[in-house]
Amino acid sequence: MPDTQEVLGFDINGVIIENLRLGKLVLPGDRFPRTKPVQGAFQGLAELKQRGSRIVVISMCKPGQVWLARRCLGAFRFYERTGIPFEDVHYCSGHGSKEPKCRELGVTRFVDDKFGVLSTLPDVPCRYLFQGRQREIEKYPNHADALKTIRRVESWRDLLVDLLR
Repeated sequence: MPDTQEVLGFDINGVIIENLRLGKLVLPGDRFPRTKPVQGAFQGLAELKQRGSRIVVISMCKPGQVWLARRCLGAFRFYERTGIPFEDVHYCSGHGSKEPKCRELGVTRFVDDKFGVLSTLPDVPCRYLFQGRQREIEKYPNHADALKTIRRVESWRDLLVDLLR
């Protein structure tokens, strides 16, 4: 059972919802039906929440597109299906912007699908690379050293096994 003092942080794109390129949307809701939750994400978040975990969502999003991201989550009934309240979903903008938000919220574990983002969170004690792409990882100098402190997981099932220990 997770420690209730821990704060679990999750990215949206690529971890909770399949990668959604908000900048390419023409009409609100136009492509939401073609995008779907990552398999096991909503159920996994709901299980963590039911077990008493403190969960926050921290996602990078251009300020003018936050409303689209919120609309996408609403279209999937994210809040109802996971039990995560609206106020625990946070948006930030720009490289390195998740680090101050994680610090402010006391995040102790963070899950992202981008190695580059996780490499900017050295003060988060436990970081998870979700379905990390080797080509992206290898772009970073000293990636082998960084991977020693980042856990790789390929599915929500794998992630839950680790988080629920």
